[in-house]
Order: sequence, then C-alpha cells, then structure tokens
Amino acid sequence: MVERYLAKVEVEGSSPFARSLKPQPVRRPGTPPAQGGCSLLRLGRTRASRLATIRAALRDHPPDLVGIAYESALSDRERRDLGAFYTPWPTVEAVLDAALEPLLDRAATGPDAPARLLSLRVVDPACGSGRFLVAAARRIARRLIEHRRGSPGAALARASSCVRGIDADPIAVELARAALREIGGDGAGVACADALLDDAASGLAGRCDAVVGNPPFIDSERSTRAPARRARLRSRFGSARGNFDLSTLFVELGLRLARVGGRVALITPRRLLASDGGRALQAMALTQRPVAWLELAGGFDAGIETGVLVIERTDEPGPHSLAVARVCVDERGVPTPGGETTLGALRRMPAGYLDGAWRASSLPPDCLPATGVTLADVAEASDAATTDEAYRLAPLLRDRPPRRTDVRVVNTGLIDPGRVLWGARPLRYLKRDYARPVVPLDALRRTLPRQAMQAEATKVVVAGLASRLEAAVLPPGWLAGKSVVVLRPRPGVCPHALAAWLNAPATNDLYVALFGGRGFGKGSMAIGPRQVERLPLADAALLRRGGPLSRVARGVRPAARRGVHATRSAPEPAPSQGAPATHGFHVRSAGPSAGAEGS
Repeated sequence: MVERYLAKVEVEGSSPFARSLKPQPVRRPGTPPAQGGCSLLRLGRTRASRLATIRAALRDHPPDLVGIAYESALSDRERRDLGAFYTPWPTVEAVLDAALEPLLDRAATGPDAPARLLSLRVVDPACGSGRFLVAAARRIARRLIEHRRGSPGAALARASSCVRGIDADPIAVELARAALREIGGDGAGVACADALLDDAASGLAGRCDAVVGNPPFIDSERSTRAPARRARLRSRFGSARGNFDLSTLFVELGLRLARVGGRVALITPRRLLASDGGRALQAMALTQRPVAWLELAGGFDAGIETGVLVIERTDEPGPHSLAVARVCVDERGVPTPGGETTLGALRRMPAGYLDGAWRASSLPPDCLPATGVTLADVAEASDAATTDEAYRLAPLLRDRPPRRTDVRVVNTGLIDPGRVLWGARPLRYLKRDYARPVVPLDALRRTLPRQAMQAEATKVVVAGLASRLEAAVLPPGWLAGKSVVVLRPRPGVCPHALAAWLNAPATNDLYVALFGGRGFGKGSMAIGPRQVERLPLADAALLRRGGPLSRVARGVRPAARRGVHATRSAPEPAPSQGAPATHGFHVRSAGPSAGAEGS
C-alpha cells in the first residue's frame, strides 16, 4: 500500500501541468521579497485598524505575501493565541496528495466527469489565509482542463466554487477571500465564524468530500481564561476530555462534516496518537477507515512535531485486515515509506497510543501478547509525588550521613536497571545538589503522610525521565521523589521479579514501541504510570513469588541482611555506585542490563 501511495504521488508531482498550477512566487512592482514581508505592515492595536491595514496592503500586494507579513508582524503570544502558524506550500500539497487526489481520481472518470468534479466540496474549518482552499481549487481546475473544459483561468474560477472556508479571525478571512478572488473566484465561500461553536459549519454536515487544513494547536489548559467556552466545547464534542488539544475537536468536527466515502486530513500535533488526551478521538477514528498517518518533518515555526491522520468516513467500521500506511513527509513535501500496520493492530494498541502500532510491527510476533493481561493486573502504578508534594518535600531535605530515623531519598537520576546510585551520584532537586539526601521520618509523617506511607513500604521504582526502562526495588526506609513511577506489587507478586521483567531488553523494546511517541527527542522518554501499567503481559504467573523469574531474581544465596527500615537498630551503609538497590541478595544477571538484584 505504501508503494502504491508513493508511486501515485510521484506521478502527480512529475506532471508538467501539475507544476504549472502550483503556486509560484509572485512579485509585483515595488514589492519586496517575502522574507522582508514584515516591513510591509505596521499593525495597530485594535482589530478594526488592523483590518484596515490588511485591506490597504491587499490593494498593492498579493494575498499570500500579505499573509506572511501579517504572521510576521504578530507577537509570539498573539500567534500562539490565534494558532497563526501558516502552513508551508509543500506541506499543503502533501496533505492534499493523501486526502484529495484519490477523490479526484474517482470523480474524473466517465462522461460526466466535469459535473462530478464540480460537485466536489472541499472545506477547511480553520482556513487561515486560504492556502488549502487555493491549492484544492488548483487541483480541481487541472482535472477540468484535462477534460477540455475551458482555459486555465476559467477552470480556476469554476473550481473555486467547490471550496469552503471558515475562520474566527476576520483578518484571516479577508486574506482567504482575497486569495480566492485572485484566482477568479468571488470569495463568498469563506465565512467568519467559530467553526466549533457557531452554526457556520452545520449546513455542511455530511456533505463534504474532503475536510483538510491546519487548525490551531491550543492546549485546553490554556483555555482556563475562558471557562464558559471550554464548558461549551465539552458539551458539544466527545473528544473534549481530559487535557485535550483544540485541534482534536476540529478532527471530530471533520468526521461530522464528511460524507460517506469522504476524507478527513487535518494537521495535528503528533501527540494526538500518543497521549491520554487523544483517547476519545482515537476511538472515534477506529470506527471509520484510517487510511494513513503522515508524519510531517519541520516547516513550522510552532516548534511542535506534527502529523496528519487521514480518515475515510464510512457507515460501518473498517475490517481488521485494512492496511494503514505510515508515511514520512520531509520539508519539501516528499514522502517516504515509514512502515505499515493493520486496522486490527491499531485496535489492539493501548488506548491513546495508536502510533505504537507502526513501531510494534517491527517486533517479533510474540513480543506483543494478546492475553488482555497488563501490568495493572499485578501492580498499582502512581507518580511518586505530585507537583505540590515535590515542592513541600524540598524544605525537609537534609544532606548528611543517614541517621537511624532518616529516610533516604532518590529521584529519576539515581535509578539504574536493578540498582540505585544513592551516595555515588548527587541528587539534583529543585536546583540544589545533595550528596547524601535524607529526610527525617517524623517530619515526613507530619508534613506529607502519603509520602511517609510510601517510604515505609517495599516498592518497585521506575525512572520517569530516561532513554530506556530503568527499574529497581526500594525497601522500607527509602523514598522516591519527583519524576519517578512507583509500583506497589499486588499480593503474591514478587517485586524483584517485577523489576527484573521491567529491565529486560524485550520489555524495554515493547515499551518504546507502544509509548515512545511521548519522547522528548534525543532518545529521552517521558515514562509515566498510565503507560507503565498498560504494558501487556504474556503470563502474570511469571511474576508470582516463587515463580521462575522470582527464583532467578533472588539469586542463590542470601547475604547478611542489614536493617534498612528507619526504625531498625542500625542504619545501612550508603551503597556504592552499582550496588544493588535491595542491599541483601546478590545475583548474577543474565546480561548487562537485564538482571534484577536482591530479594
């Protein structure tokens, strides 16, 4: 499927006629280059004055150049609030290759092809300066000319009637209308409205062949300044759950607007397929026919990794065997294959993390068990500390050799596979370094009772910021601080077997495949409790006390057990670098990073 998709894109991109209709740089007398466009505009403070400035600029300069100048003249805050990061032309064309071209191929057959082409409806519900609208009209015009239906100018004018745009920013609407007028249209198909809450899109429901565009990326937590609007969004959209991004609501809107057989292709942050906030929308997409996932490289000033989930609207869920391609699109709009999975594999992914399906497809078949058993069945996962608890812990920290009533403190930087580095590596906590960080247990009980309970229990800890899974067992007398996942084994589960399983290379490969989309780049991952607890298990009995992995993790002989609990008679010496986290049993690991130590 990937090869067929790429072959079609290559053919279309190599068409001389296609190139002739792609937007070309326009320079009018006295117009400076685009990179100097910001010097064209001096924006006033009021919306009315800005609109007057834009209209004056449009009398002397092409709309696309004015749009670039408008974006450049906005402050960083205004750009973020408006979502005004306009889409590069190569990215626009790549999205339309996936979303619109297949529809044009179907419409351009038979004697009634011209009528069918002109009956197509393409809508951009957050159209900005109208780049998607203009590019879509050009493609429809090209097909009309292939059927000898008028000159390029006349074909463009007719094709512009096939596109519709909506935007809440009146200046963007003015730019989009001007862009359509420049190719012969009248611009009447562009409305100034909030597509998510106003009725401007209601008349298009179920009538659109393609819903395309680049909606604003606005995290819902930034919408707290407008709680009434946020409440209205929650009442209207099923995907407005948790910390949703505004762009996900536009995808849900697109599914409402698209007719059966139509396609939705809207640019979103890549976290749409790799976050708990995307769960509801992903569930909706899986009831349709996902066609491809386009990963877009660069091209935006927003500093956010982006992608496009191309969805074909259908009356009934697609078959499990449906192939779904992953395509990587570079800054020039050139696609390359990035793997292939099936709709059935997407449906088996942990909720919220569909992007793992393409990475998991490269794993051996037995690495992704379908037993339905997950780590949540054998352990309870949570963050070691909330943000508030992390700040309240800071005044309690002491840097000293541990006393018999002290609790040692570790964070993500002190956890290695099967061991902790307390005393061998300094702990960095809220911009301060501690060589031997401890907290008095009585102060912990008074100030942070939940943390005191954690400190007095045996638990498995997982580094929250790391390039791979790193787990160790902490006995009573040790406290996990910020950026650490704490696992409390359920009755009958061996904590040492659990740590050994988490440290195994195969488990790490599985985690990276399923949840690697939460990475920070440069190989670093954000490892959280909601992700760890969704790791699938082939057999929960593997981790039971006395089971095969438990026996291996426990080793063959006990060392003298020293007291580690804060209430015991003598404090345990600080472990040297590489010492086992459990400070009791020593075991030879099966490999350099796979062994858990102690029991």
